[in-house]
Amino acid sequence: MILYGRNLSPYARRVAVWLKFQGAPFQQVPIAPMEQFEELLTKNPAGRVPALELEDGRRLVDSTMICDHLEALAPPEKRLLPSDPAARLEATQTMAHALSATEKGVAWVYETLRRPAEFQWPEWEARLIRQIAGGLQALEARTPQAGFHGGAAPNAADVLAVIAHDFIGLVRSDLLGEKTPNLAALSARANALAPFKETAPTMA
Repeated sequence: MILYGRNLSPYARRVAVWLKFQGAPFQQVPIAPMEQFEELLTKNPAGRVPALELEDGRRLVDSTMICDHLEALAPPEKRLLPSDPAARLEATQTMAHALSATEKGVAWVYETLRRPAEFQWPEWEARLIRQIAGGLQALEARTPQAGFHGGAAPNAADVLAVIAHDFIGLVRSDLLGEKTPNLAALSARANALAPFKETAPTMA
């Protein structure tokens, strides 16, 4: 399989981490959406990352849909979502808060770092910051002080929570630190593991 997208994208990194935890062989092609937009359109007509090209040539888009497909194919012991309904609900709600913080973080990047200064909307930026902070605080309240959401090993909730933390840490680190000690500790534990360590995002 071929994964299109660089790990600076929290959505591409999500799929990369998922694939690594499930032991699925893949090649990653780091495409930057802004700088390589025309090339990206040939992989995903919406011009978004990630796109995952399967062995039969089909391309899947949207990280949630891609991970859903990976879960369906994986043997039970390799799945990252809990099978128990109550545990699954807890995991998916943690994932929802992580996605919210991530989405607003991405929106903040485009509003402040991509949009020309004369067209930026300060009130919108302020709202985005409050939404990011709210998502992070919801994650902090749900984060275990030891171990992982998945217990001894990470599950899907850990994947999204850590990726949200790490992405926000790159673009708005002032929203983390003392405000999210449990989340920071979870990230440190997770990033010692190969699937996270090998996909560490950078601004380069």
